[in-house]
Amino acid sequence: MRQKLSNTKLLHPQIRAIQFHLLLPLLNRMLPLLVVVNSITVSCSSSASLTDIDNKLHDSSILAKQSPNGEWFLNANLVIAKGATFHIDSTDTKWLKISSKVASAGIARSTFPAYFIDVHGSLKIDSVKITSWDPATNNYAITNGSGTGSDVFIFGAPRPVIEIDTDAKAPTEITNSEIA
Repeated sequence: MRQKLSNTKLLHPQIRAIQFHLLLPLLNRMLPLLVVVNSITVSCSSSASLTDIDNKLHDSSILAKQSPNGEWFLNANLVIAKGATFHIDSTDTKWLKISSKVASAGIARSTFPAYFIDVHGSLKIDSVKITSWDPATNNYAITNGSGTGSDVFIFGAPRPVIEIDTDAKAPTEITNSEIA
């Protein structure tokens, strides 16, 4: 697997957007597969929010405020670095939709993992809704995969996740919120 880092934007000393282009060989094919993975890293000592990222990034293909009442669409991984604090709360957010589709060329998008929130620092979620979102259907991501009970598993569509890494020393707090 080869990885090419491109389109790095230093948006603020503490917020960085990166676009990775991964070239993966396809099984039984000679042509490589191009996968574009967007990632936002927050590494500030003071707290940051979606509005802070949007004010620095100005790229609606990665983070879009879809309505003035606080609906957001995240089309990237969001990494909260060690020592950073990130807030997703009702001051600027009512609903955060995380894309279940990672951009790719030459293969069905559902083959790749969905975008995620990766916490190495502190994450505070309060009084909001966070869901997966399929931009192709403009609806919640549907997962039809399930175990059959006979040691057979049928994989469904990937779903976004919030992952608190084992190296996170600060707390992650989720209160009064819906995570689906």
